[in-house]
Amino acid sequence: MAYTANIPQATDRIKDSQSQLLGNFQAIKALVDVNHVTFDLAGQGKHKFVTFPTQAAAIPTILDTESCLFYGTSADNGATELQIKKDAAGVPVSFTGAKLSNDSGWTRLPSGLLLKFDVQEHSGMYTHTWQLVGCPAFQHVYCAYCTNVPRSGASEDSYSQLISFDLTTIKVNSTLMSNLATPFLCKYYVLVIGD
Repeated sequence: MAYTANIPQATDRIKDSQSQLLGNFQAIKALVDVNHVTFDLAGQGKHKFVTFPTQAAAIPTILDTESCLFYGTSADNGATELQIKKDAAGVPVSFTGAKLSNDSGWTRLPSGLLLKFDVQEHSGMYTHTWQLVGCPAFQHVYCAYCTNVPRSGASEDSYSQLISFDLTTIKVNSTLMSNLATPFLCKYYVLVIGD
């Protein structure tokens, strides 16, 4: 039965409004039962899970003393993602957007930190430019790391050193330390943290 607002009125007789009142209680229970533990069960009133309808293009308006989670279009990648807005004036942070693979990717944390990672294979000085297609650009870069990747079945004797980094590039110098008959490229991981 549908919910009927504003009943009973002062002039209504309860016996005449009984079906409307019953309908209201049924509608309230149906509302509570959506994603919640129902009345009179252990954990009543708690969420079983939370669902978010996709917001229209507008970012939700909140008070200065509030925060909100919502599902809407991400500025990071244009996809629909879960986002957090920490205060009324704040810019929402999308924290479910990511590109994860075995050799490269990115993710954004709810704090707003952006992590990008990559696997490279080079020898000598190499400047890697971050792919920006479908990947958010850094506004600031706080630190970068470079570590060698051991090759299985090979006694790799190589050294990769981080030389410099900025918002769009990272420069690494890789050196093969041994004189192998068949030289190979140095393989290394790169991790950059910024926002």
